[in-house]
Amino acid sequence: LGPILEKLDEEDDRFTLAKLNTDDDQATAMRYNIRSIPAVKLFVNGEVADEFLGALPEPRVRQWLKDALPSESTRLLEDAAALIDGGDSKTAEAMLEQALEVEPDNADALSMLANLVVFSQPEHALDLAKHASRLDASKYSASQGIETIVDLLARRDSADALPEDAAKAPYIEAL
Repeated sequence: LGPILEKLDEEDDRFTLAKLNTDDDQATAMRYNIRSIPAVKLFVNGEVADEFLGALPEPRVRQWLKDALPSESTRLLEDAAALIDGGDSKTAEAMLEQALEVEPDNADALSMLANLVVFSQPEHALDLAKHASRLDASKYSASQGIETIVDLLARRDSADALPEDAAKAPYIEAL
């Protein structure tokens, strides 16, 4: 198994191979419940994301890595979320667009981008949100929220055509 993992480590820059001598570092072995060797654990953001015990042939290890490692679009989505939390929505928007180039049907990226651009590009946001809700039913509520905002923005833009009334100014302000 060691030579297979070393070979894959050289081929794939999405992970770094680290080996632990459980005899020399029993505390770490106990912390991660390593009771037999080989025990392979994949860490993502400092947490065990997946693991397997025993030796596997190279094709199975390749498939395990493919399934277990975060995709490029997932990484971009996580980075975009961090940027949004930090107040950098423009860079986050570019990252989400990049994630959608890699994976056009990523419902999370579609929904997140829709939320970012709803006030600057309402119709585009509506298209993104509807596409996300078609792919993932859990995005339906967010899609309905985007649709409501787009509708309110359209009403705001046409509110000047309303007849003069005491309620007109507060209505426009509310919109």
